[in-house]
Amino acid sequence: MLLIAYDGSDHAKAAIEAAAKLMPGADAVVVTVWERYIDGLARAGAVGIGGIADDAGADFDKHFEAHAQRMASEGAAAANARGLKATPRTEAGPGAPAATILNVADHLGADAIVLGSRGHGRISALLLGSTSNQVLHHAARPVLVVPGPADD
Repeated sequence: MLLIAYDGSDHAKAAIEAAAKLMPGADAVVVTVWERYIDGLARAGAVGIGGIADDAGADFDKHFEAHAQRMASEGAAAANARGLKATPRTEAGPGAPAATILNVADHLGADAIVLGSRGHGRISALLLGSTSNQVLHHAARPVLVVPGPADD
């Protein structure tokens, strides 16, 4: 079973196309990772705001989760249209999406992880890291990183 990380980007769409071409008919889970409102605030250093996070957080989380569900469903539909046997999945995770993708792959026992490169330049990838780079270097299974369309 393949785990395909999907965020709706052109790079993620290219990953689905490559997976379908290289492994036709494979079972796949298309996962979209989202972050809870309070986790985003904590990561941004917005501590001590108390009731604001409590009041707004639930509404934001519903919106973020619904968006992630739409993305995962879109990705699974694209994968199925290309001959994969895909189901959508969303996963809330704090911080970097790479850790959540790796945890889902471990939990599902995925045979491989497929994701787009996101097109970071060498310098920004060195400074910031990237989801694909983190997954590639920390996965306990094969990882296919697919380059997206060339930037104009």
